[in-house]
Amino acid sequence: MKKILFSMALLASVAISAQTVVKGTVTDNNNDPIPGANIVLGSTGSVTDFDGNFSISVDQEPPFSLQISSIGFETTSVSISAANLSVSVQLSEANMMLDEIVMSASRLPERIFESPVTVEKFDYQDIQETASSDFYTGLESLKGVQIRRGGLLLNQVNVRGFGTLYTEGFVQLVDGMDNAAPVFGFAVGNLIGLSELDVQSVELLPGAASALYGADAYKGIMFMNSKNPFDHEGVSAYYKTGITSSEASGSDQFYDVGIRMAKKFNDKFAAKATFSYVQGREWVAADYVGSVDGETKPGDTNFNAVNVYGELPTSTSGPRDLTDDFSTLLLPGLQALGLASATQVAELQGAFALSPNYFGSAEILSSGYKESDLVDNKATNFKTNLALHYKPSDDSEWVLNTRFGGGSTVLQADGRYKLDNFKMFQHKIEYNNRNLNVRFYSTIEDSGNTHQLTALAAGIVLPKAEAWYGEYLKTYILGAAGQVNADPLTGIGILATEIGTVYQTALLTALGGGATMADAQAAGLAASSALSFSDYVDNTIPIHTAAREAADQVLIPAGSDDFNTLAENLKKNPVELGVGSVIVDNSRTHSFEANYNMQDLVSFGDMIIGTSVRATILDSEGTLFTDYDDVIGYRQYGAYAQIQKEILGGAVKLTGSARYDKSEFFEGNFTPRIGALIGISDNQNIRISYQTGFRNPTNQDQYIALNAGDKVLMGSSPDSVDRFNMDVMGYPITGAHVFATALNENTMAPANLKNVESEFVRSLELGYRLNTSDLSVDVSAYFSDYDNFIAAQGVYVPLFIGPSGTTAEAIGAGALFPFAVDGNIDEDVKTLGASISVEKSLFDNYSLGFVYEYNKLDYTEKANSSFEPAFNTPENQVKVSLAGTELFDDFSFNISARYYDDYFYESSFIDRTIESNVIFDAQVSMDINAIDGVLKIGGANVGGDDYVSMPGSGMIGNQYYVSLTLNP
Repeated sequence: MKKILFSMALLASVAISAQTVVKGTVTDNNNDPIPGANIVLGSTGSVTDFDGNFSISVDQEPPFSLQISSIGFETTSVSISAANLSVSVQLSEANMMLDEIVMSASRLPERIFESPVTVEKFDYQDIQETASSDFYTGLESLKGVQIRRGGLLLNQVNVRGFGTLYTEGFVQLVDGMDNAAPVFGFAVGNLIGLSELDVQSVELLPGAASALYGADAYKGIMFMNSKNPFDHEGVSAYYKTGITSSEASGSDQFYDVGIRMAKKFNDKFAAKATFSYVQGREWVAADYVGSVDGETKPGDTNFNAVNVYGELPTSTSGPRDLTDDFSTLLLPGLQALGLASATQVAELQGAFALSPNYFGSAEILSSGYKESDLVDNKATNFKTNLALHYKPSDDSEWVLNTRFGGGSTVLQADGRYKLDNFKMFQHKIEYNNRNLNVRFYSTIEDSGNTHQLTALAAGIVLPKAEAWYGEYLKTYILGAAGQVNADPLTGIGILATEIGTVYQTALLTALGGGATMADAQAAGLAASSALSFSDYVDNTIPIHTAAREAADQVLIPAGSDDFNTLAENLKKNPVELGVGSVIVDNSRTHSFEANYNMQDLVSFGDMIIGTSVRATILDSEGTLFTDYDDVIGYRQYGAYAQIQKEILGGAVKLTGSARYDKSEFFEGNFTPRIGALIGISDNQNIRISYQTGFRNPTNQDQYIALNAGDKVLMGSSPDSVDRFNMDVMGYPITGAHVFATALNENTMAPANLKNVESEFVRSLELGYRLNTSDLSVDVSAYFSDYDNFIAAQGVYVPLFIGPSGTTAEAIGAGALFPFAVDGNIDEDVKTLGASISVEKSLFDNYSLGFVYEYNKLDYTEKANSSFEPAFNTPENQVKVSLAGTELFDDFSFNISARYYDDYFYESSFIDRTIESNVIFDAQVSMDINAIDGVLKIGGANVGGDDYVSMPGSGMIGNQYYVSLTLNP
């Protein structure tokens, strides 16, 4: 820590040249203030506050020119001399539509029109106009963005495919801080992001961005920037309420409240505090007809419904032998109840031994509990952001920032998890001046009472599992015998007599033909073994169904006192079958970053350099990772450089960047990016870029060790494999045993597992932009090639090695258990896509937006491969919007529609086809000038049918809302 602080102080001491402060006001043609306008000189920038006022400090003496821009207005330059350090600027409407300033594409301020790569921007004016119920889901209006809706509150941005709620490789920065939860290795949507009152802008880069932003940004990166209290002071607040409605969930009220307080005390100090809270009811997951394997169906003895958990196998060695269970379990039970004498039991056991497969065999899973039995489906989220800003000079600024958030929702991963009282904290100290940015921050996670629903349900079923199967067996056998005679015991006797008669007849016939006694007995056994209960009944499903219904009465009733007591006890203990269901996690990361603009040191181009260090500490107390005895810690390092140079009189802008990253347990990786922006005319250009990216395995890829009920999830970092030690079905299984004995789940040949390594991507992108006063067109196409793709490999692991020293005995006994082991797949995976976005101003107050996106996975499955690429993106998507800024005085509106075609969704939880759909969102807003407020009424999925964003999650219905925002 001392070294870091010393480095920050050293960097902050870079010589500062003479300071010039320019203040002013930016208005439109009606002299109304323009909030959020960009004021830029070189790499220094500022924005206007809500009243259109700005102040910018630069290390340059007059004369110079400031560039003033804002969406919807013409960009203008203002000359500054020593005599006009206070200016009033009036912007004309109908600007070049791609003139907004972004920082993310090159880490330098530049117009979107001049960006060397595809970049999208969403600012607080867009928030006011969006037709979505919250600004985060409103990001789906951007080109290339698909929102994965995991519930009412847990939503994720997905770009260019390969996305579930787990968005590894896509980085989300909030005021420069990576808000990925350490335990997951990906951002948890906006659960710990920004309140809509505090959003200055959102910038998004789809595609590989590792050359500037490091290991995890190989799919893309998103920047969420909050408002600076020096530029945006005052008190703002909102209240939003409405109704969510779906067939499974019913109708429920939700509410969302927030407040932002910012104060500029003087030219040196400013502070802000932002609070928000939202509460509603989750979209209820209620798929009780589909099965997790996609093959079994209701009525099957091994039916495992998607949203029913805790179904336990009644045998660990394959299908149940119902005839043997009849003889060894049911008959002694009937004798114990006094329903059969010892003599009768012995006679029946002898008779049915002559037809050992008479009642057949079946793989029988116990019943479990519905998700709605296990969770209250209450969704909550709170976010707090506290910041203190200090300007020691007009061109430098220190920021102390604490943000924390959390709540309760449902996460879908390999199964379903209740994030209960989940919390995450981020603390930052940051220094900025004209050339230098230094940032140190920590991310600390507290899983609260997060628990796995499968383990919770299985723990409630387990105490009754043996009794459940006993009742099932009794009901099934007696029900079967009841098909023969109204009195089941008489029916059993009739069946036994028939078996004996057939045996005796065949035996005597053989003896009469001169056979030996041994041959005659064999003939009798062959004849009686050919008998089956199916000779009486063709369809046994109704009998099995009746048996399940009777056995379910043995289970503890959902919602009863006993049920609730047992559930609460299971939610107090770490996850282990029959013991607990809690995922303990107090993991954390500590990050240091420094970036320096070398504009004062080099003259041959715009050059920036930077470095980063991150330390990760995993602390799950052995409930999720292999940190059984101690925490797991490792470090990552990175450094980058970029240069931009204009040639041919500014007609071509070249960009070159490269980064080197090294993780403590992986080989270092070098990721270059080159790009060219070629001007065709003042309002047209072509861009081309070649980008490389990589991602190191996530914490879960490396270290997970979790029995998910139906399979064991196992990371494969070498040190984790060495530590792995888990009790599976009563057998101690080590990592060495898994790697030595694992079998391919399709061929049952040795799986030849290897330790997980980094994954790589190479992308080529082409684009064209047209930028006029009333029309913008952006066309792009990309091709990506992936190497060493990280995926979970499905294998079977023998639970023991037999006396012969091989696993053959375990295989013969059916003593196998499924594992999903993370590793790299030798598969040829490519993607390609194209998109076009058009934004057109209509008349004076209307705008029309159109987006078409095409994304394609180029992959041919190898024979016997268990790899699922999980591209999870529709091939075709269309987005259309119509907005009016003044429908009439003080009224505006926005209507949007999204279409996507069928696509196949793959995940570790469930695979399904998501049907094509059209979704309409709409809102109308009214300015209430008397209270400086905006009243907004809107709806999401207006009039549409329920649909699903991820199979296995809740069906999304309609959402209607009304909100009032004061001093927006």
